[in-house]
Amino acid sequence: MRHRKLSRRFSRTSSHRMAMMRNLAASLIEHEVVKTTVEKGKELRRFIEPLITRAKEDTLHNRRQVISELHSKSAASKLFSDLGPRFSETKGGYLRVIKAGFREGDKADICFVELTIRDESESLDQVTESENITKEESNVLEDALVETAVEETKEDKPEELEYNIGADIQLLSDPGAFFNELIKIERTWEDWFHLQKQRRADWVSQWVSHIEQETENDLKLDRKMHPLQLALDIQSMMSDGDWLVFDGGNTHFWNEIATNIAAAGGRKLGGILHPGNYSLLGVGVSFAQSAKRVHPTNNVVLVTGDGAFLSGGLSVEACFQEATPIIVVIDNNGGLDCISQQQERLFESGQHYATDFRDIPFHKMFEGLGGFGELVTKREQLSGAFNRAYKSGKTACINVKCRGVISPIVAATSDKRDKASIE
Repeated sequence: MRHRKLSRRFSRTSSHRMAMMRNLAASLIEHEVVKTTVEKGKELRRFIEPLITRAKEDTLHNRRQVISELHSKSAASKLFSDLGPRFSETKGGYLRVIKAGFREGDKADICFVELTIRDESESLDQVTESENITKEESNVLEDALVETAVEETKEDKPEELEYNIGADIQLLSDPGAFFNELIKIERTWEDWFHLQKQRRADWVSQWVSHIEQETENDLKLDRKMHPLQLALDIQSMMSDGDWLVFDGGNTHFWNEIATNIAAAGGRKLGGILHPGNYSLLGVGVSFAQSAKRVHPTNNVVLVTGDGAFLSGGLSVEACFQEATPIIVVIDNNGGLDCISQQQERLFESGQHYATDFRDIPFHKMFEGLGGFGELVTKREQLSGAFNRAYKSGKTACINVKCRGVISPIVAATSDKRDKASIE
């Protein structure tokens, strides 16, 4: 994690780092676009944007300050004579970083760093020649500039970010009241409704086939249980009217998939609680206890990741004190799996850091608090353990050894984001 790390070091000494930034900054000021790695481009933006802000006010003091940073009188001269006045009405955000694929050899992320307001008198061909940019990379840059120009000329259109389109009219309302009013319109779109039902059925069929194959391979290879299979098995053992809570990173998203599959098969739970799209870890026990207090005659089952339980699970003590028994099923894969898998996908080393746990006996913890606990290492042990936990009448823990499998939601998130916050 990058806590308290204010800059990138690039495996260089401070003097080498500063010389590199000065050279990049001078090239950017001269050509108004440079090609470099993404990490250097981001650091360049931090280096040069304060200098452009200084160049807006042409004073002797500011000139001396800029020259002391750049070590280039020609670059400083253009800053004050050209770039400062050009960005006089712009409050920050003078550069943009445009990704341009990977460098041959070491596969480093390559990008273009350019001024957001450029001098159009310098042609793209001149920039390409001066910055040693290939034809393919030139096309990437040109396409990006065209897209930017199109976006800047849009008027009176909703903001759009891929498939997320901002609403023209935002409503703050009780969802029930809002949908009741929609029903009164008495209009339906049967073709659309049937299309969505078919898409959902196809999606369920694909996932059912996938998990059947995964479980078959788990048996052949003597592997731990797949987290989606755990989620499906737990919901198959629950009764209509029971409350389901899930918490965690990958655990959360696998249970969302399982819930949709179970619902398509006719399962009607009393209610579902989970931490939301951002997977705020550690709320599962509190949610489950709240559900049990409001619905004391209903069974409440919490499926939580081991990391999520360690983040807030000790509040389970309140369940013992207040006699509100819940069943806690821990998807125990030995670490902060969601984070470690993103680290492996995003770090150049392909490794993860500070996300592994020891073999924690969660079930023994519950027994020590006066509850029921049981360890499950094979899928065939799960049904018996769940029944014994239910019949115990106590707050119970089923500690299930699962293998770490990245969920498609987490995979898509780490693919699309520029760099994860975990860096």
